[in-house]
Amino acid sequence: MNTYHKTSKNGGDICYLSIAGYIVKIESFCSYQNIIHSIRKFYNNCIITKKPDKIDYQIIINNENKILLLRRKNNRLFYIDFFKLHKNKITVNFASNPLYFEIIFRYMLLELLSKDNGFLLHAAGNIIHDKVVLFSGSSGVGKSTIMTILSDNYELFVDDIVCVRRIHNKYYAFRTPFIRKNTLQILGAKPYLINGLYFLEREKSSRIFALKDSSLIAQKLLSELWAETEYVKYLTKTIYRFAREFTDVYTFELGPINTIAQTFDNHIKIVLNE
Repeated sequence: MNTYHKTSKNGGDICYLSIAGYIVKIESFCSYQNIIHSIRKFYNNCIITKKPDKIDYQIIINNENKILLLRRKNNRLFYIDFFKLHKNKITVNFASNPLYFEIIFRYMLLELLSKDNGFLLHAAGNIIHDKVVLFSGSSGVGKSTIMTILSDNYELFVDDIVCVRRIHNKYYAFRTPFIRKNTLQILGAKPYLINGLYFLEREKSSRIFALKDSSLIAQKLLSELWAETEYVKYLTKTIYRFAREFTDVYTFELGPINTIAQTFDNHIKIVLNE
């Protein structure tokens, strides 16, 4: 059953998306704008064209064109009553542009991941033999740079935000439907097994060495976690579990730019032969 022109029995226009492995139903009762059409177009590679058997989350767009403004008098700021979180559901009061759903999807994922062994991480990555290596570190350290340098030999995966999930005792990376730094393309929902996590540091010479201290790994991950404060306490347990269980973690010291690719190539050949 194709969902491109599907309406619910309640008269709402609907579509289904797969986001980070979760199945999301979006139903719109908005009579003055075809927001579902815009979502299908913008998030095309996340669209599911058959009705799924299971729904993990529901987003309902209300049929209202009255915008409630909340005013903070002391500094003359105005806020729009945007959306409200419920249990496994978000109701949207204002959504005139599909880009606004980036904010909605972020909170949706944080709600789901905080209960389901996963987290959102500031990271870049490349695909090597249908598995993913991720590069994380402080802002400006070179996550996007190294991803681009390695793209001559290894396919790009993501360059800003990645979703990490524990599924059947293994850790997978998912692309997320957020605007990335170097492109507006929204990529599909295929999961990739994580083959290595590299924390980047700037140094005078390039080298890679294993990182075994699980507490240090957890602290580094927490510093690059993409989450609102209210969710951090729920995600911390997952982060520490990942740090204990996932063993392929490294420090990648980045020296002169012309040495980075060769250093990584030499390292990955050793890893793949182990």
